[in-house]
Amino acid sequence: MPSSTEVALGIVYPEAALTNEAGNYLGELFKSRLQSDAYMLLEIYKDEAALGAHQNHATWLPIGH
Repeated sequence: MPSSTEVALGIVYPEAALTNEAGNYLGELFKSRLQSDAYMLLEIYKDEAALGAHQNHATWLPIGH
């Protein structure tokens, strides 16, 4: 299982970091100032269908997204 840092930086799943998904309006990655290995990903989707497609995308399934 990859570390949260590897996943967040797209090291293990670089295709996830580079994918322009239909219905995705925003994707921003924030690194915690307090915890060196903590990240927050903020994403905004057009609707529930776009979010569902993202959640079921094959890229995320191996990491339990």
